This record gives sequence, C-alpha cells and structure tokens, in this order.
Amino acid sequence: MRPFLIVLSLMTACAPTAFVRQTSQVEAAGAEECPQGGIAVVRGVDRDRDGRITGDEVDSRDVTCDGVATLTAVLPASDADCPSGGLVIASGPDTDGDGVLSDAEVVDREAVCNGAQTLSQVADATPAECPGGGVVILFGEDVDGDGSLAESEVLSRRPVCDGVAPAASRVQTEPATAAECPDGGVAIVVGEDTDGDGTLTGAEVVSREVVCGGGAGGGDTDGGVGDVAYGNYGISDLITLRGVRVIDGNLDIDCQGFVQLPDLRDLASLEEVTGSVGVQGCDALASMTGFDALGTVGGSLTVQSNAALVSLEGLDALASVGGDLTVQSNAALASLVGLDALTSVGDDLFVRSNGALPDLAGLDALLHVTNVVSVDTNAVLTSIDAIHGLTTVGEVRVYLNPCLPDTARTAFESATGLTFSDWFDNGTAVGTPACP
Repeated sequence: MRPFLIVLSLMTACAPTAFVRQTSQVEAAGAEECPQGGIAVVRGVDRDRDGRITGDEVDSRDVTCDGVATLTAVLPASDADCPSGGLVIASGPDTDGDGVLSDAEVVDREAVCNGAQTLSQVADATPAECPGGGVVILFGEDVDGDGSLAESEVLSRRPVCDGVAPAASRVQTEPATAAECPDGGVAIVVGEDTDGDGTLTGAEVVSREVVCGGGAGGGDTDGGVGDVAYGNYGISDLITLRGVRVIDGNLDIDCQGFVQLPDLRDLASLEEVTGSVGVQGCDALASMTGFDALGTVGGSLTVQSNAALVSLEGLDALASVGGDLTVQSNAALASLVGLDALTSVGDDLFVRSNGALPDLAGLDALLHVTNVVSVDTNAVLTSIDAIHGLTTVGEVRVYLNPCLPDTARTAFESATGLTFSDWFDNGTAVGTPACP
C-alpha cells in the first residue's frame, strides 16, 4: 500500500470566506516516469482557471510508482513554520524499508498552518473499496479547524487501490447558478475526470459544494472577511474574494514579483473596506474596473507604481476615504476619472509623480480634505481647475509641476477663497516643447 496525503490549503483571515483555487491534483504518472504505472501529485496554482495545473502553473510534481514505497508523515509544525500552529507534511522514499519516514528520508516538506478550510486526507480503504488493499482520499471542509476531517465534514471519498493507476482527480470551480445563489457565488466541484477531457461533467461529479455571497457555505450573511493580502505573502488568486461584500480590515494587492493581475473583476461584489486599500506594482492593470461597487474605504487608499494604469475608472462608486488618498508614480496615468463621486478625504490627498497626468479631472466633486492637499512632481500637469470645488482643507501645496502656469494659483484662490502660503512653486517649463 502506498501511504500518501494530499492537502488543498487555502489561506483565510479571521472571518470565514470561500477559498476555491486549486493547489493540488492527482493524475496518472507517465510511462516514462513509471513504466509499471503509478500516480503523480502535482502542486501549483490554477491561474488560468481551467481546472487543471499545467505548464508554468506547476510548482512541483511528486511521482509515486507501483513497487516503490513512498511515505508521508504528518507532524506538528514548529513556531517558525506556523506561528499560530499547524502541521508539516513530510514525504520521501522508505529507503530502509522499515515503514517509518525518518528525517534522512524526507525529500519534501510542506507546512499547512491553522486557518486552512479545505482539506484532503488519507485513510485506509475498506475491503469493499479496495479488495487488494489501498487508501481512500477524503475531501471536505475542516469546519472546526482541528486539522483533520471528521465524518460529518467529509464531502467525498475517493479510493486509490494498490496496483491500480487512478483516473485524474479534479477540483474545479464554476459560477453558482441563480437558483443556488441569487446574489452570486461559486460552486466547488469535485470528481474524477474519467474521460480525460479536462472537465468534470455528468457522472464524473462526486460532489458539488456551493458558496454564496462570499461566506463559507453561505453562512456569513454580510459576505465579510478580515485582512486580505494578494502577493508573495498572501493569497495567490483573487477568485477567493468572489461574492465578498465587506472586508473588515485591510486589502493589500501587491503584484511586485508576483503574478500580474489583468483585472480586478473578482472584487465586483466588494462594497466596503473598513481598513486601508493598496494597489501597487500591478503592471497589467489598465484601470480599476472591478472595484465598481466599492463605496467606502475606512482607512487609506493607495494606488501606486502601476505601470500600465491609464485611468481610475472602476472607482466610480467611491464617495469617501477615511485616511489618506495617494495616487503616485503611475507612469501611464492620464486621468483621475473614476473618482467622480469622491467628496471627502479624511486625512491627506497626494497626487504626485504621475508623468502622463495633464490635469485633475475626476476630482471635481471633492469638497473636504481634512489635512493637506499635495499635488507635486507631475511632469505634464497644466491645470488644477478640477479642485476648485474644495470648501474645507487644512493646507494646499502645489509644487514641482513644471508645466503648470502661475495663473493656476490665482484661479484657484479666486474660486475657493483659499491660499497657498509658500507652497506654490511650479512653471519652470511652461511654453517649452516639454509641455503639452
């Protein structure tokens, strides 16, 4: 019997949410890998959402051939592995044949920290399932968070019998039907791809678990979760936030050194973030489309260093930002349109170092900025007329915008009754070919 264990690990943050990306799949090993048959455990992220881990999505491939004993041991994680506790899955060949995986035999280890919601674990198969012996893969939700699946938590059982190369085990996600989730949701489909076409259909489906409105099992009526981070130190697919309406904490989207997001469509249901929002280093984003329902940010909003971003369209519902609003170092940004509904910023407003920004159109509805408005170092900025509607502001600073004429100061002070003090110093290139 080949003992092994597969874990589908999806990070959560405090409150429950639906994490549905595939991180492991089981498939038959190739003839060149196992001439007598065997299985391969493939780990990675299904970034193109086709339900398979292929090509550059594969992080590792562990092959278990018939006749070669490979063991997996589940051990308590150290504090270094999991500060909040968890398990370490260690695997390797049983080279001494004693049936125990020693430290010297470990060739792969994976930490699974507390908070994982979806698990697959291995138990002995019954004689009815595998007359010649084998194991059964149990798939389900670790509802009580104890790191193992109780009988009531198991959604499906899949036997893997000794001497039998299994069909490809699959987990795929698809939109829930309107009957299942009137307000939208995701279905997690588990089964065996017996015809090998890469999709689970008909009799191949073993279980279908529906997650509505962003709460695990639809249990969170507010569709809320806690802090969320996308990037090297967080989740690796925003699909896990489909249907989430409230993030009670911070949302940090940092694509630097990570998978570039082509859009933010998986955030289409998000209406409120009680903490701060950051979008940075996402060089494939052309707009903020996907944030269309976001009306309130309780903390700060930072949009920074997104090389292909040309506008802020998609933030059209945003009415208030509780902390700072920073739009900085977006090289292609040509318009602030998308902020048209914004009336209030609770701390500072920074518009700086956006080399293609000609004006502040999009901020026309802005009335209140509690502290400083700073518009600086924008190479081709020629107008600040869009902020002539300001009625309350702590201080206004406009400087190092070489194409902004001195008349902009007079026009602003006349329209608002506000003054710049010593913080208006621009216009060094006005009238030159460098300015539009």
